[in-house]
Amino acid sequence: MLFSEIQIMISVLCQISLLLMFSNYSFATNVIQCSLIMKIFISIVISFLLSVPISAQVEVTKSERIVKQNGQSYYLHTVKNGQTLYSISKAYSVSISDITKANGITTNSISTGQELRIPTGNASENKSEFIWHKVKSGETVYSISQKYNISEEDIYSYNSSAVYGISVGTVLKIPNTARQNSDFADAEFYYHTIVSGNTLFSISQQYGVSIDQIKSMNPSVNSGLSAGQVLKIPKVNYDGTERIPVSNTLSPDLNNLGFDPLYFEEQGVTPCNRYIFDKNYTYEIAVILPLFIENNLWVMGKHTSDDDKMFYKNSQRFVEMYEGILLALQRLKQEGVSMNVHVYDTENSAVKTNEIINQVDFSKLDLIIGPVYTENFRLIAHHAKKHKVNIISPLANNPELTENNPFVFNVMPSEDMRARKSAEFLSRLYDSCVVIVHGGTAEERKKIELYKQKLSKSFSWNPNVKEVIVKTINYNVGGSKELEKSLSKGYTNLIMIPSESEVFVTKVVEFLGTRTKDYDIKLLGLPEWEYFQNINLKHLTNEQFHYATPAYVNYENWRVKSFVSQYRETYNTEPSVYAFQGYDIMYYFGSALKTYGRHFQFCISPFDKSPNPKGLVMNFDFSRTGKSNGYSNNGLFILKYSKDYQLIEAGK
Repeated sequence: MLFSEIQIMISVLCQISLLLMFSNYSFATNVIQCSLIMKIFISIVISFLLSVPISAQVEVTKSERIVKQNGQSYYLHTVKNGQTLYSISKAYSVSISDITKANGITTNSISTGQELRIPTGNASENKSEFIWHKVKSGETVYSISQKYNISEEDIYSYNSSAVYGISVGTVLKIPNTARQNSDFADAEFYYHTIVSGNTLFSISQQYGVSIDQIKSMNPSVNSGLSAGQVLKIPKVNYDGTERIPVSNTLSPDLNNLGFDPLYFEEQGVTPCNRYIFDKNYTYEIAVILPLFIENNLWVMGKHTSDDDKMFYKNSQRFVEMYEGILLALQRLKQEGVSMNVHVYDTENSAVKTNEIINQVDFSKLDLIIGPVYTENFRLIAHHAKKHKVNIISPLANNPELTENNPFVFNVMPSEDMRARKSAEFLSRLYDSCVVIVHGGTAEERKKIELYKQKLSKSFSWNPNVKEVIVKTINYNVGGSKELEKSLSKGYTNLIMIPSESEVFVTKVVEFLGTRTKDYDIKLLGLPEWEYFQNINLKHLTNEQFHYATPAYVNYENWRVKSFVSQYRETYNTEPSVYAFQGYDIMYYFGSALKTYGRHFQFCISPFDKSPNPKGLVMNFDFSRTGKSNGYSNNGLFILKYSKDYQLIEAGK
């Protein structure tokens, strides 16, 4: 059967299915939107893959920093958010296996801020006195000099004709700086090139660090030093102990002012306690997601074995979220709520999103859910603000989305809120030793400063606590010795590790696992650790691992069991967390429309029973991020591992 015939057949089946399932709903006819397509997709899928990151890959720019170790030259590349081993290998024309081997990486997981050594070529090439460079389109003498870390005069001295200009295809003779002593430094480290007469002692004295610190950063020195070898020298010792004064200055909570600061600026707003639900009124809802329907149909048509992919790129999570939304709509319909739902597929494209904007009559909408990607969301949110329509960001936790747009709701709590909830958890265990362990990356240091700010405020409730003592350890510098020095016997040691690097986290967790017999340890980490393949669950349990997360699936809850049963019956597969979240978001905001009307943002409260602030897997506790801003969800769970390796809420 031809692909076009398959597409027509499925499209017809979808429309019939929608008429049967939601006879009171009308859907946008220009977009394929039906639960049957989702059911076909899900019923064939064998495993649920979460390995593809939600953000698009970031372009990789080749580093200009070159060092030499053991006769081999390397580019020093700092990983940026969104970059992968695949994209980096393509940029440098080096295989992934060569990169993982050069950096001792045992998995394909890399983290933002991580520094990678990328081989520049074989050792014999690096011993050559010159490199022959063929000029490419757009290159200049200056750009080439920057690429090879030499001056323009050096290029002219070996290529006299270059003074009169260079053209595409010209071959230039470039002195090989990898053979020279070219020390340099970055924000975290010095790079020292070994010369004759250097010893570990003389280098340690020169930079003011210990020999053990040099060895921990450069394992190759255990085999001796050789001229031309480049050593990575930490600029400072481990961070040590810091006394953080407790702040008693609390920012005002806009929810406690008695009314929303924008409430009386809106015309035609019915007071919250006077709104009466009209069962004859039909709410207009737009659901805007990157479903990649056409791409998924193409992928489905190529599926011939269990090893073949059934979803295009990372669209599976959004398909499952949409399925959860459909089940919530079914429940709302049973409760007498009439909704006209328009579903649009952005395909994660700004062009497609703008096409959708031209199709939608925003003046008639009561609610918008999506898009999920930041830039596409901004495009739709601009028009939502213009027409005063509440718009829901289901996955992005970017606080900037709420700025100067009082109609935006961020469902996912921000990093700031995660730090606040974590600090509040720590404040309940104030008679403790707080230790922050990190690997020295810029992203980790940013999180540490945020945690410290929240710690300062979280103890304000206790007049007996005037300051919080925090020990901060750069494990890549101080190692296990300095970490053990920071632990205290007779106290609970609260260990915070703000890292998403599996290699780094596993290393620290393994060490702490050997010390649980001597010390009382509570470990506070990140939910991303749940997806680590090599981390020891026994160690996490013994270390009383805790983390803050916006979603918690408690399969012992009767409401969760009921949803799972309904989902299995409808889609013939198991629900993922995205299906739960889609259901919670649609039912919560659908109930808000029923209870307070389209201006529900002035009325919802976590203390109100309607809409129910407790979803199947999420808690909803919205507050404005500032006057004239939108809302951010403060609902988070603190989870921990039980003795039988189950995730449960802390304190239960």
